Amino acid sequence: MVGEASYSQETPLDDSGEERKCQAQVLCELAAGLELFSSPTGEPFASIAVEDHLETWPLRSRHVRHWLVRKFYQKFSRPPGGQAVSDALNVLEARALYEGEIEEVYCRVAGNSEVSWYDQGDPDWHIVEIDSSGWRYALGTPARFQRNSGMLPLCSPVTGGWLHDLRQFFPVDDAGWKLLVAFMTMALRPKGPYPILQLHGEQGSGKSTVARLLRLLIDPNSAPLRAEPRNSRDLMIAARNSWLLTFDNLSAIRPWLSDALCRLSTGGGFSTRQLYSDSEELIINVMRPVVLTGIEELGNCGDLLERSILLELAPIEETTRVPEESLYREFNSSRAKLIGSILDTLSAGLGALPHVEAHRLPRMADFARWGIALERPLGWQPGSFLEAYAGNQADSHYLSLDGDPVAEGLHELLKGRESWEGTVSELLRQLGQVLPETVRQHRAWPRTAKGLGGRLKRLAPDLRALGIEITYQQRTGQRRPVLIRKRPASLSSLSSLSHLSSQSATESLDDKDDKCDKFAGASNKPAWALQATTMKEEANVSDGVSRDEVPDERGSTGTEDGDDPDY
Repeated sequence: MVGEASYSQETPLDDSGEERKCQAQVLCELAAGLELFSSPTGEPFASIAVEDHLETWPLRSRHVRHWLVRKFYQKFSRPPGGQAVSDALNVLEARALYEGEIEEVYCRVAGNSEVSWYDQGDPDWHIVEIDSSGWRYALGTPARFQRNSGMLPLCSPVTGGWLHDLRQFFPVDDAGWKLLVAFMTMALRPKGPYPILQLHGEQGSGKSTVARLLRLLIDPNSAPLRAEPRNSRDLMIAARNSWLLTFDNLSAIRPWLSDALCRLSTGGGFSTRQLYSDSEELIINVMRPVVLTGIEELGNCGDLLERSILLELAPIEETTRVPEESLYREFNSSRAKLIGSILDTLSAGLGALPHVEAHRLPRMADFARWGIALERPLGWQPGSFLEAYAGNQADSHYLSLDGDPVAEGLHELLKGRESWEGTVSELLRQLGQVLPETVRQHRAWPRTAKGLGGRLKRLAPDLRALGIEITYQQRTGQRRPVLIRKRPASLSSLSSLSHLSSQSATESLDDKDDKCDKFAGASNKPAWALQATTMKEEANVSDGVSRDEVPDERGSTGTEDGDDPDY
């Protein structure tokens, strides 16, 4: 054959007559055009020049394998052997790890404090650049992005949209709208911490629909809604392959999932065994925005609730309910302008953020500062965002303490007095005297002084936020008293302090009125005539992943000795 003769002249057989080794050598030579490098976690990658752009893929991906096979076939008119391809990939992997640079690889969003780069996910690998001056398509490759299975292209944004036009699709009140806007724009920033958005409401309130719409605006995916992950490994792999995580129809949040979501919100790592290895460790370190939906508020763990935004959706009236097909048709017809308005808002927030000087902030301080930065561009009243956020946080603290027997006991203990002082053992006896037997039989009731001490430390942030402060006094011998006293709730003072913060930003932004005026009216009352018909997801769930398709979408229960109860 002509192909065989040409091949033999180019790469003669070695002494053993093994053509396979020659093929592997040729494949390595054909890969000279690949840019090889590795990630900080030691994963090898290759960047491939395709027409006028670069595509970045893991070296072991089918994309790199198919590229090598295609190159070989174009040169010799015959396919390479499978073992030859595997041998060549081994060599390229070694070169990437030992000769290539170490560079970060991103999923959907990259950048720094001043600029965001957003992977549109289209076949031409367009990257949108957003900074304080506006947004545009980036020239060159500002960051290395990888594409993962299920990732869909974002509708190309256009100018001329108004942010308040988006509100008709989200049935929330004024305070909830401010929090939702801050969440959406914060989710397009490359670095968190990111709040966890919890959508709850009765059946038919449109929770799943709202979650899908958020996914379409931020990170479109072929499986927009997912079931609860089975374990931490599944959660972290999902976070590695998607930017925005959306978990639908959760009935409760188990302790392990609560801890894992906290790590996702504020940053944390997860380790697992490297595939095909007995001892090598794979580290996954991610920080992601998360959306959860459920009929009730999900979880009562203080750490999770402090990182959460709780939005309750009102039930949709039969007279205003419309089919989902009509909803998505209306949404998709204006999605390009809606996305453009979100990018406009992000740009305006980036311009205002350096001028925000907040003197007192809640736990998610970065998110709070971001919300304050949006007040001026969006025409919100100074201090209104932090007021809304403080109210939402107060709700989460109440939820965290709701039904807790220790919190109930402290409330009863302080009735008619401003403070109480004594040892933890004395406190345990006092609480037992003021609470009925039914409460003391609760599985979360501590049986020992050590168990009560651990519970007090866990409850302290929530109690302090709602007006009860717990402090330990200096030890005297074997005795270390604890002081419990009433004080002004910490959350109540945040909104008053936010005015100063917003005023500082406002004064620094007076020269940007022209840019900010385009957002005026964003806080107008919404027209909630357009609502979604919410269908049950269980019929469309297979292998733990929702398969719904969007029209027009492209592409130990014990408490002894300080053990924590199972909330």
